[in-house]
Amino acid sequence: MDEVYPIMLRLGRQRVVVVGGGSIAARKVNGLLQGGAQSVTVIAPQLCEKLQQLADEGSICWQAKRYEKSVLKSAGLVFAATDDRRLNEQISNDALNCDILVCNVSDGEQGSFITPAVARSNELTVAISSGGSSPALVKHMKRELEHNYLPHYDQAQQLLKRLRADVLRTDMNARQRQHLLSLAVSEAVEAAEQPYETWYASLYNRTVQVEGEDAENERENN
Repeated sequence: MDEVYPIMLRLGRQRVVVVGGGSIAARKVNGLLQGGAQSVTVIAPQLCEKLQQLADEGSICWQAKRYEKSVLKSAGLVFAATDDRRLNEQISNDALNCDILVCNVSDGEQGSFITPAVARSNELTVAISSGGSSPALVKHMKRELEHNYLPHYDQAQQLLKRLRADVLRTDMNARQRQHLLSLAVSEAVEAAEQPYETWYASLYNRTVQVEGEDAENERENN
């Protein structure tokens, strides 16, 4: 498979069109909504139970009809997610000819992008892909991340977010801030087990101490 370029899309202002009303389309829609999409239109004569529920709730817009090229008008992102391989190919070609980003669930190489497996924990988002070569490995890695790593790193991220805000309010210079935050990154996972104020004071004191030692060494060398 060709090399791919991973990005994190902001979907809030994008009109997303998903063609297909089955379980695969439902998984794509669910991922889109989790990713912040606010304008998702599903094109399908019928919907599976999950998509029907989302349509009834008003979370998605449902157009109960078969695919036609005109549904792509003004779309920023398209998913060809029907159970018909040839139709998915047609949708992909139509979108590509209109310079619209498209994902073909039948054949990733026919579209312009593929969707990775995503593990989330609050503000942390990790995307995993094998380029389609090993879905089982990707599924295993996602499960490992969600159960064994992300909960700890989520706590660390929250600590570092608070710490950075506090450091930016101090009169420390840029060099000191960088040193303190570098120290913090290596300790953040374990630091969740102690009071924040204690950890912050330790980081601050060590940073000031190193700065003093560096200044003294500089004077000696001069």
